[in-house]
Amino acid sequence: MKKLILLLLLVPLSFKAIGQNIGKPTAISFGYYSQFALQPGFKVGTDFIFPASDYNVNKWLLSTQIGFFTNIGDDNNLVLNVEVGKRKTSSSKHVYHTFALGIGYRYQAKLNSFSTSLGSGKSSDKERIYKGYFLPTLSYEFGWNTHKKVAWFSKYAVGPTLSTQVESSLAMFLEVGMKISLISKNPGNE
Repeated sequence: MKKLILLLLLVPLSFKAIGQNIGKPTAISFGYYSQFALQPGFKVGTDFIFPASDYNVNKWLLSTQIGFFTNIGDDNNLVLNVEVGKRKTSSSKHVYHTFALGIGYRYQAKLNSFSTSLGSGKSSDKERIYKGYFLPTLSYEFGWNTHKKVAWFSKYAVGPTLSTQVESSLAMFLEVGMKISLISKNPGNE
């Protein structure tokens, strides 16, 4: 638990350090986030556009994100992720596509055991096992700008959950949400 608290305290500082080298964040995203589209959660992120990518169509970007999802009654998961990708905007500037590579960390609190009172039927004394996973991902995002400062998007990511404690497995993530531009342009056209 101490590691999680330390990690959560360091995340905002690292976002600020990254932002100083690249520039101000251009958009904030938030929305529904899920593993295998069945485990509900949410995710919040920021997009930073690289200063050297002043092109109208192709832009390099860095995205920092924090997300949470749960397999109700079994485990809770916290995901911290950084992605580097290339965004291509359509000629109409209303649609964009982003391909990205990410490096993340997944912290899982899995229910191990609990006791149930036979008289009342209530559960108590829940024991959890805490595990950490390295989470490299490959993602694709499709977005469309609806207003000057708002864009809707859907994002798909896939990658292995790697750990020395357990066997690795493949994870697939779905994210559907909204981006709000922090500058005057559309979130897909920063």
